[in-house]
Amino acid sequence: MAKRLKIGLFVDNSDLWTGGLYYIINIVHALKSLPKEKQPWITLFYKRDFELTFLKEVNYPFIDFVDATRKYSVFERVVNKIFYLLSKRLFFPKKFRSTIVDVIYPNAGFHKELAAIQNQLWWIPDFQEKYYPDFFTLEELTQRNEWQGKLAASKTNIVFSSQNALNDFKNFFPQSAARLHLVRFAVSHSTIDFEVIYKECSKIYNLPQKYFLVANQLWKHKNHSLVIEAMELLSKSDSSIRIVFTGKESDYRDPNYPVRLKEKISEKGLQNNFLWLGFIPKEHMLTIMNYAHAVIQPSLFEGWSTVIEDGKSLGKQIVASDFPVHVEQLGDKGLFFQKNSAGELALQMKIVWAESRKSISYDYESDVIRFGRDFLDVATMVKASQDV
Repeated sequence: MAKRLKIGLFVDNSDLWTGGLYYIINIVHALKSLPKEKQPWITLFYKRDFELTFLKEVNYPFIDFVDATRKYSVFERVVNKIFYLLSKRLFFPKKFRSTIVDVIYPNAGFHKELAAIQNQLWWIPDFQEKYYPDFFTLEELTQRNEWQGKLAASKTNIVFSSQNALNDFKNFFPQSAARLHLVRFAVSHSTIDFEVIYKECSKIYNLPQKYFLVANQLWKHKNHSLVIEAMELLSKSDSSIRIVFTGKESDYRDPNYPVRLKEKISEKGLQNNFLWLGFIPKEHMLTIMNYAHAVIQPSLFEGWSTVIEDGKSLGKQIVASDFPVHVEQLGDKGLFFQKNSAGELALQMKIVWAESRKSISYDYESDVIRFGRDFLDVATMVKASQDV
């Protein structure tokens, strides 16, 4: 049997962006879906104990975990030196040590600790800052532009989650010699007893029997304001519609934005139409999504929408803005509205609300397998290029 590829996965998670942890979990799930003989060895570099807890729940068979923040004792350094002389391996893996992995991913450009590792596979989720610079600080804009320029000037390997983002890179850096790879991610979830958890959620959150779900952090580009405007239009003829918002109620670039959204609802007298749940456990969010009448994804910009992937995995009907990535994800199975048109969104909501709840078939298991296969193919290619 061929030697297992050794992949290092770095958990890029923060209080500002929880998607980094879920992204890594989804990669591990996808690799687990492959035939056992093709599953690579994974070294997971984590920084927080709760990340380790989530990652271990995947139960991947070929894996070890390295605390990326720990420092090693004199004893461990001595043992490592002896062990490496004898076997060319480390007994106590040192954080970010390139000798213990063939490829490390993802490096989004913000981790100085990874700078010395040659076998990197980079990731650019999207180019939101090019289209909506007002949503970023000057420091963030400078950092992203410098980092992207360096990648474009190199011959490194870069992963994109959507064809739209890959095309953007080509347009912004037409002379780049970097090797570009498209790896559309898919989500995987541990087994959830939806019926049991739904009863629990109904009591905890006082859920309405019928509702739309918007599951996005309260960032400006997620476009919650448009949903409020659409609801205002609908309320003139139907006050029965209920909308549930889940997600962190914070935007570090505009701390008062969530407050203004709630004030907007109050000013329009729509308090009875909205339920705010804030940041809730993932299994609660998925359960609430599973029982939603439909999912609304109004975002102005996405690299590859996890909300849409969650909805697809549950067979949900999804009403989404016509942003190209959403169209790329949903194809002819999505219901779209012009991303700045409250009227178009209101019309789609009215039509869907009047219908019985639908289950949409996405053949999602194939998407998960495809994600695992595509990711492994790219990692294998990077390793092969290092061996030449």
